[in-house]
Amino acid sequence: MKKIIYITTIALLILTSCSNEEVILENEQGVSNTAKSINSKSLADAIVVAPSNDMTGVTDADNIEAALNEAKATGGTVYLSDGLMNTKDSYYVSRTIRVEGFNGAFLGEHKDKTMIHAGRKSDSEGFSPGFSTARNSPVAHIFQFDKPTDHVTIKNMTVLVKDDQPSEVYNGNTFLGVAFELIGGHFNTTIEKIRIEGNESSADGNLFGYNLNWGLHVMPWGDGPMGGPPPRTQGTLTIKNIDIENLATQAITFMDYRDGSEVLINNIIAKNVGVGLVGERINDSNVLVENFKATPHNRITAPTMIFWGIESGVTITDSKIENSQGRFSIMIRNSPNSTIANTTIKNSNNVDATILLNNSSHSKVTNTSFINCNAGRAAIRIFNATDCSIIQNDYRESGLPGWTETSNGPGALLIHGNVTNTYVYETMFPLGLTVCDMVNDNGSNTSIHNWEACIED
Repeated sequence: MKKIIYITTIALLILTSCSNEEVILENEQGVSNTAKSINSKSLADAIVVAPSNDMTGVTDADNIEAALNEAKATGGTVYLSDGLMNTKDSYYVSRTIRVEGFNGAFLGEHKDKTMIHAGRKSDSEGFSPGFSTARNSPVAHIFQFDKPTDHVTIKNMTVLVKDDQPSEVYNGNTFLGVAFELIGGHFNTTIEKIRIEGNESSADGNLFGYNLNWGLHVMPWGDGPMGGPPPRTQGTLTIKNIDIENLATQAITFMDYRDGSEVLINNIIAKNVGVGLVGERINDSNVLVENFKATPHNRITAPTMIFWGIESGVTITDSKIENSQGRFSIMIRNSPNSTIANTTIKNSNNVDATILLNNSSHSKVTNTSFINCNAGRAAIRIFNATDCSIIQNDYRESGLPGWTETSNGPGALLIHGNVTNTYVYETMFPLGLTVCDMVNDNGSNTSIHNWEACIED
């Protein structure tokens, strides 16, 4: 039978041989477990929390929160493990785990081996919200990091919410809020190798039929009060190798970074979510989104990707959106110098446009494929912008009819009258259609490859 312990201090003894490496975890009382393939450098001074097997969610929540509060003083590491790398560890939490001023690492063994079950304490008592000092209000979030400092790393674990009505009724709601929220303060963030999974449920009090609202929310607000103008703070944010499934609204949201920040979102799978990715209010900074695959559930009308107020623009590359039914698949607003490249949008049914560039001058859409895309107005719509480029996108399998004698659209590109200096080089259209049929130009000083033939006609 597995021996369950809560280890407050460990020493790591590394035993090497020709074939493998073992790490011995030993507590103060001399109780030891053997774990294979552990990074000994990062765990040398870790606080290890082993699962308690208390399915009420009280003991594990208390132990994890105590460890996080202990580690923050030194920027230490909290490690969820029973010390046996070949087993799956299950932790149960029935209340918000909250820590203020955290600085350090929160690690599991592996996202397939460290399982955190968040939900009801019992049939008669639900998940208990905590009070967020950053928000100055109660929140039914699972992990609440208020006003972190320095650098926060979260890695190698899965969070599962399976109960139909996980929370106590709070303002008529029984769903949980956010799996991981980091808000307020000044900090850098690394979140990787995480799985977050909610549950689809028609039970009363859930949101759009789901028992979990958000996945990740990172917002280094600084020291200002919530609700006022954001002071914003400079920092780095890396979110990569994340799987998120069955959420009411956003899978990942980041916002409020100051000049000189670095944001990298890479290798994300967001399945059956309301919105895949939201980025807002970022001053002059580098924002890169790579390998983001989103499949929304379409119970809300929001775009699948939303970028708003990113002063130096966002670059989206090598990504894929399927089955988007919102107003847009990708909306970029007030974010000049943005780029969408090498991306595929498939089986979309967008009320307005598949991609919107609104007040986002000097932006580019290139090498992007539209497959079976039903758009109310166009695949790409440009509004109130200058010096945008639309280059070599593939509409051949889009199913768009174009603006012809027998069809009033939609087509590939709609350029509004408040748009100037757009450069268009598009050649890959559905069979029988040309640039004359697929581009609706109402702007000024537009340069369109092969447009001369349209004028002659």
